[in-house]
Amino acid sequence: MRLSILAGLVLLATLATPAVQAGTTYNINFSGSGTLPTAGSFVYDSGTSTFSAFTVEWAGITFDLTASANAPSTAGAGFGSCISPLTGGAATFAMLSGACDGVPNQSSAWSSSALSGLGLFQFLTVNNVLVGGAYPQLFISQTLSVPDDLDSFGAGTWSISPAVPEPSTAILWLTGFAPVAIAMRRRPHSIGKRF
Repeated sequence: MRLSILAGLVLLATLATPAVQAGTTYNINFSGSGTLPTAGSFVYDSGTSTFSAFTVEWAGITFDLTASANAPSTAGAGFGSCISPLTGGAATFAMLSGACDGVPNQSSAWSSSALSGLGLFQFLTVNNVLVGGAYPQLFISQTLSVPDDLDSFGAGTWSISPAVPEPSTAILWLTGFAPVAIAMRRRPHSIGKRF
């Protein structure tokens, strides 16, 4: 009887607990000049080196950088150890997490612009030394159609931090595990052997 009650409580706890999202959610903190983004976040799964979501809000426009983050663009060759030999989402995450910060001749920035009906947002890291006639770059970006009267620019730096779970998520977790904890506490502790 007690085993079936405990099994029911465990099942209830499992159903009451929210589904765990693959990956970690990060918030992007922007600084710089011009029009700054009002929000930015992404979900990155380090086990698969992929982004499942990546959005930035800038000048009233939502840029979805998910596809670009999973397949970043490059120009030139010659990245230092801060990015090489990483590719795909792993290279983008290294750039976003500041792997190239403080590396000589490397600089990283975000930039955005809206002019003549086109809006662009990008994150980029550049090797400031010419290699084969070009400055090696790694970048993610999205270009969108925007209202013709939108004329804005912004640029700067960023940092990332893991997102703090919403209070409702914590409440669901506690609601799910509280019955199990109560059942475990009420369980009689007996000493000796049962016959």
